[in-house]
Order: sequence, then C-alpha cells, then structure tokens
Amino acid sequence: MPLVRCLSYFRRVRIITNIDGVEWRRAKWRGFARHFLRMSEWQAGRFSDVVVAGNNYLAERAGSAGAERVEIIPTVVDTDRYSLARPGEATIPTVGWIGSPSTSRYLQQLKDV
Repeated sequence: MPLVRCLSYFRRVRIITNIDGVEWRRAKWRGFARHFLRMSEWQAGRFSDVVVAGNNYLAERAGSAGAERVEIIPTVVDTDRYSLARPGEATIPTVGWIGSPSTSRYLQQLKDV
C-alpha cells in the first residue's frame, strides 16, 4: 500500500478504499494471517485518500487507523423493514444471506437447523 500511495502521488491517482468488515477479527484467521489483515486495515486507512465505510463503527475504525477522509455509504439492508426480532417473538428463524456463488455452499450447513 505505501508503494501504491507513492506511485499515486506521481501519477495523480486517488486511492479510494472500501471497508465493509473487520476481517482480521474473524475466528478463522490466526497468526500471521490475522496480523497481515490487521496491518492491511491500518494501511488502508493511513494511505487512502478516501475510505468508504459501510457503517459508523467501520468509519470510526478507519478514522482511528489514520484515515483523513471517511465517507459512509450505509448497508443496502433496510433496517426499518428487517429488524431484529424480540426474544420469544419469532418461532421460525429467518436466515438472511448476502454473498456470492462461491460461498453459497456454506448455506447447506444450515439446511436442517
């Protein structure tokens, strides 16, 4: 990322980074991979001209990583229409999934739930 930033200075190219999650916090990442992802988050904030975040939490993380300009483009899920159920209110769980065909196989694990 620093090299890209250096090159962008000479070519007058702006770097815009989209952050839609905190990947390094996921349980599947450990050791070097977790450290690499955490450093990548910091570099994205530090060396981007603009960071686009999906919510306030991610925007705050980008700001604490050193991003000078953060813009929020909210999630496409209408939270007024799709809100959390109150305890005891829902009898049949509803699973929402936003993903790609390559990750759809993980839905099969929920088939019998």
